[in-house]
This record gives sequence, C-alpha cells and structure tokens, in this order.
Amino acid sequence: MIRTFAVIATLVFAAAAAAEPKADPCAGSANDAAMRTCRKAQFDATERRLRELYGKLHARHTGDEPKLAKLLASAQATWRTFRDAECAVQTYESASGTMGDVYRLACLTEMNAARAKTLQEMVDSP
Repeated sequence: MIRTFAVIATLVFAAAAAAEPKADPCAGSANDAAMRTCRKAQFDATERRLRELYGKLHARHTGDEPKLAKLLASAQATWRTFRDAECAVQTYESASGTMGDVYRLACLTEMNAARAKTLQEMVDSP
C-alpha cells in the first residue's frame, strides 16, 4: 500500500513539474539593457531554428514536389508578414516606451517558437 502511494505520488509530482511553464531566463535581468540583450538572444535563437527547419522542408520538397516547395515558400513569407503585424498590434501601446522593443522581441520569439513547432511536426512526418 505504501509502495503504491509512493509510486502514485512520484507520478503526480513529475506530471506537475512537467506541466509548469519554464522560468523566463530573462526575468532576472539587471536592467533594461540586459533585458534587451537577453530577449534579442532568444529571438536570434528562434530565428536560427526557423531557418533550419524551413531549409530542411524546402530542400526535401524542391526535388520531389516543386509545387509544394513553392507553396511552402509562400506560406513562410506570408506567416512572417502576419507575425510582424500581429506583434505590432500586441505591443502597440508600449511601442514608444523604453521597453517597447523588448516586448516586441518577446512577442516575435513566442510566435517563432510556435511556428518552429509546426515546422518540426512537418519535418517529422514526411
């Protein structure tokens, strides 16, 4: 009985830990400049990931499905336009403030991460 409880408790705590959102690595930044640097580094990392995943997909389809490769290129360009406009809307109120670019970078990073997840799913299921 105790052993069963211990196993269940371990599984519950593990599930709770996995469900918790990851801590924001930029939250402890000492000042605005440090926060900006941190957000820029996050954004750059997600941009690299997007380029990598898009490159894999585009290369895969260029040879065997050129129409699909063209559609993918169009979709990616359209998505980038949407992302930029959406983040401009979401951060409109803070755009002229000292942290406006930080909020915009956070938005762009979040949207990049979501797009990267979608592209990764496409890479994983040819």
